Amino acid sequence: MSTDIKKSLRELTKMQPGEGYVLSVYVNATPDGKGRRNYNIFLKKKFSEIEKSLKPHSPEAKTFPIDVREINRYLEGELKPESKGAAIFISQHKKIFKTFQTVLPLTNRVIVSRVPFIYPLARMSDNYYPYGVIISDEKQARMLKIYLGHLEEEADIITAADDISAKGYETRKGRLGLSDEKHQRHLKDLRAKHIKSTIREAQRFFNGDIAHLLLAAENGTLAEINRQLPAALKNKVITTAKFDIKSPNKKVLDESLKLFKDLENQESQRIARDAVVLAKSKGGRALLGTRAILSALQDGRAETLVITEKYSGQGWQCADCLMLGALGKPKVCIYCGGKAIDKDPDMKEEMVGLALRHGVKVEFVEGARELEANGGIGVLLKNR
Repeated sequence: MSTDIKKSLRELTKMQPGEGYVLSVYVNATPDGKGRRNYNIFLKKKFSEIEKSLKPHSPEAKTFPIDVREINRYLEGELKPESKGAAIFISQHKKIFKTFQTVLPLTNRVIVSRVPFIYPLARMSDNYYPYGVIISDEKQARMLKIYLGHLEEEADIITAADDISAKGYETRKGRLGLSDEKHQRHLKDLRAKHIKSTIREAQRFFNGDIAHLLLAAENGTLAEINRQLPAALKNKVITTAKFDIKSPNKKVLDESLKLFKDLENQESQRIARDAVVLAKSKGGRALLGTRAILSALQDGRAETLVITEKYSGQGWQCADCLMLGALGKPKVCIYCGGKAIDKDPDMKEEMVGLALRHGVKVEFVEGARELEANGGIGVLLKNR
């Protein structure tokens, strides 16, 4: 899974409705007890239903079989063994074919609409943002780059300090007649060289595309690495003692995912509380409710949208210009005059898509009772 997923999602949300449809396909690729993936049964049924609903001889009816073949070809030939989920956005009319794979399962779903349906992927990307891991002792270091629960890249740092074992140091000391003081200085120099190499490689390896950096190291090495890290990385550091240099990748992945999911949930809970408190305080730094938030998103005042799974706002959407409204059910669009009005759009999907189109950060939160009691949606406003 590319770490550019959020950029890709923003691009998808900016797609104009125009002519034709977009097919948004989500599959759960988790193998069953016999190692088989069972999404084909679901897809075959859904594709058959969609094909029957299309007007005979229409442009959509002609291109739909092509889309289905492309989807099946991709899933049969390019789905990685470790992937437990896949999302595909395809349209012959709009000339798009975007795919994503995750090591986390997605719910089987097929949506036909004039723009991509991105909510499930946006929801997942919020919980599993990109982060880095550095594990080090005095001799070697490991670096991992993780996104959406997947180990994307790793690197090993082995300096001269690893060329001589503890026994070797003693032998060399005895053979050369080194004093204890010189021997300790020698070890200190090797450790300093190792830390310098680790810092240099960390700058190259992570290169600014991570949200957090998890640091696990021996006591003396931990403090020194943290001290020498450049500010761009140091500001992202979280230390842990959950694993060490010998820990297998699976343990590192499992423990770090749990840690960061907990941190993300804590941050989302804090933002949800802030939205409720600030919306009810003087100063107007936050808003609650579909109508007020829709206005803030559309006129560029919104900074962070926070939304619960239980949010189910009421509104309408113009099928021609895709603009949203929260008041009543108009017969014509108040923006473009169009008469094709969807009086029951998926407001959760539309609010998230609107936020992403405008570059607004989106936080998904679970169990935020205060926010749920106030409509299930809030927004923090930009400083003025």
